[in-house]
Amino acid sequence: MGFSITFGIHGKKAKIIGGVMLAIISLAFLISFICSLTSNMNIRNNYVETKGVVERVDVETDSWTDSDGVDHTTRYYDVWVAYEVDKQSYLNELATEKGKTYSKGDEITIFYDAQNPNNIRDTSADFLLAFVFAGFALITGGLAVFMIVSYAKDKDGETYYSVRGRIR
Repeated sequence: MGFSITFGIHGKKAKIIGGVMLAIISLAFLISFICSLTSNMNIRNNYVETKGVVERVDVETDSWTDSDGVDHTTRYYDVWVAYEVDKQSYLNELATEKGKTYSKGDEITIFYDAQNPNNIRDTSADFLLAFVFAGFALITGGLAVFMIVSYAKDKDGETYYSVRGRIR
């Protein structure tokens, strides 16, 4: 038993609608980039950089079997960092995606909240995410411009774009 949905747009409308949709998607990525970058700059401006030492890395393992019978394992790393602020020692968990790269005794750079030194961050992965958003914004924006410009240049009006899906 099958069910099929076909959607098609013909001619110049396809280019302008596709271009506008890509422009909207590009704008969403651009807004995400700005928000992520602003958040990271806020952390850089309101948090104080210091050095810490990894005291321990706890590993939690989650295993499961999917519906096809394939076994999967995910590991979560809790990184505990010792650091000093105003001659007071702290030991806190660092929220980071780089946990598996750390070992006990590693000296790492962290950022602590000046108002609450128990609150620590590692912003390296956050900046990467901001620039991934920027890359997607550039790609979708470029495609949008291409489609809208080609709309203006299309003389035959015979362009056809379609999206087809099948549900079984």
